[in-house]
Amino acid sequence: MNIAVCEDNADERQAICAYMKAYCERNCFESDLRVFNSGETLLSAFAPGAFDLVFLDIFMPGLNGVDTAKKIRETDPDCALIFTTVSNAHALDAFSVQALGYVTKPIESDRMEKALRLCRELFARSGRLIEVKSEYQTIQIPARHIVYAEVYAKCTVLHMINGDTVKTYTPLDEIEEKLGVPFLRCHRSYLVNMKYVKDAQTDSFLMQNGDSVPLRQSKRSELKMALGKFKMETAFKQ
Repeated sequence: MNIAVCEDNADERQAICAYMKAYCERNCFESDLRVFNSGETLLSAFAPGAFDLVFLDIFMPGLNGVDTAKKIRETDPDCALIFTTVSNAHALDAFSVQALGYVTKPIESDRMEKALRLCRELFARSGRLIEVKSEYQTIQIPARHIVYAEVYAKCTVLHMINGDTVKTYTPLDEIEEKLGVPFLRCHRSYLVNMKYVKDAQTDSFLMQNGDSVPLRQSKRSELKMALGKFKMETAFKQ
């Protein structure tokens, strides 16, 4: 998950970053954090899709946070925005740019926690890590990098987007529970990431990496309907 912190006060900027790092580590979220001290420097690095979440100080010299947010919204309707401010009188500003909310200063853990509750779906969708047991240790895997998982020789093999495979002793049932949407249990021995399904064939899903994953015979129609619904909802959000 790509996060930007735009704050002209160094102490407040450091406080936000420290909390975000701790929050991501505590919840096993993969994150990349970048900091900016003005709206101008943020916009110079901004492009649609560059950041999943942006913290914006409302009162900054030069381009203020609200005007920076308006510039962001001109090209990116999906980036999540959270304002930081010394006053709680900016609800209308937040509403005008579809911000999730705001955090009043000084930055404190309970205020950040309250704001981040609004981002749960965002974190789960873009930056979730899951823990699995390898032969010698427990490792963390970015959920969004998993194309599909299969049971093989009493182990679970994770097929990754980069072509690698990860062999784990964590049962497929447990992995399915950890992952949730957009993963679909299409067979007793297979779990697919619906984002990487290229096509639904008669008795299998064709994955983007070229592999074919079998479908449970008794639920083929139901599984194809679930995939179609996911693809349609995903397209609608874009």
